[in-house]
Amino acid sequence: MMLITTKTNNGGTLMNNSITEIAELIIRSFEENFEKMLMEKKDISEFVIETKKILDQVGTILAKEALEMMDSLVKGDSRRKQNWYVHEKAAPNTLATIFGEVHYHRTYYKHKTETEYRYLSDELMGIDSYDKMDVALKSRLIEEAIDTPYARSGRKAAETLQISSQSVMNAIRELGPVRNNEVKISRSKETPTILYIEADEDHVALQAGGCSEPKLVYVHEGRTQVGKERWKLQNPRYFGGMYRESEELWNEVADYIDTAYDYDKIEKIYLSGDGASWIKSGATIINKSIFVLDRYHLHKAVKTAGAHIENAEREIWRALKEKTKNT
Repeated sequence: MMLITTKTNNGGTLMNNSITEIAELIIRSFEENFEKMLMEKKDISEFVIETKKILDQVGTILAKEALEMMDSLVKGDSRRKQNWYVHEKAAPNTLATIFGEVHYHRTYYKHKTETEYRYLSDELMGIDSYDKMDVALKSRLIEEAIDTPYARSGRKAAETLQISSQSVMNAIRELGPVRNNEVKISRSKETPTILYIEADEDHVALQAGGCSEPKLVYVHEGRTQVGKERWKLQNPRYFGGMYRESEELWNEVADYIDTAYDYDKIEKIYLSGDGASWIKSGATIINKSIFVLDRYHLHKAVKTAGAHIENAEREIWRALKEKTKNT
């Protein structure tokens, strides 16, 4: 990466102009919003919302100046002049950020001896040739997409922009695979006597044809009701991916439990799933774990077992609830 060794007076002039523009913008917007609050009897919340819009606008101005100041420094750098010459001045670009769209200009260079063209200042600022979104916005999109649909993620991540669900998906794909242990494990202050592990797998069609079966496991401390028909897992930790050997996945789960909790205080760990062999194998690796059918497959098994006997399904459920085998 090229280092900047030359300073320019032009950068100082640009910044002075920006500071003046920002100061005028903030003062003008404050006076307008305060007067509106007085005259139209608006509450402080609307004032805060309008102020945030102005601060986002200020953010785009500062980002634009930072990008163009870097371009100015690169253009005046003596080492740049040894290897690169200006191919196009003031090439326009738009970058989506958490503040909104930043419109700026940068210089396009051609190498003196190689057939190579580059936006050198963009590269120094961490912007690749075809980037239309900065890393901070991509990170927020991915965080939002964990709990919300792609389209809603785009709206929440940048309220001033219209980001398509396709753009959100592209940002996630660009991230690539992330190992389960990339997320820091926090030691729990209190260890519950019972832990729950739920396991499943999905069938995903591949673009090249065929199908893959990624595995998903999540560990939690139980459920709490947050709505009429809505439940929330307590302190969940998710594990997933393509594993040639399921033992590798279960060892990751076991390491997590050992790190996050005081294992000696755990009395039981209920491991639930559909009964697949790879899920049942977890009970042989996870200490203190007991395999149980998950709710859906338990209902299915009971229905199948009692299908040809009158009242058998009801009696099986009664026996299960009373923990008796003889009916």
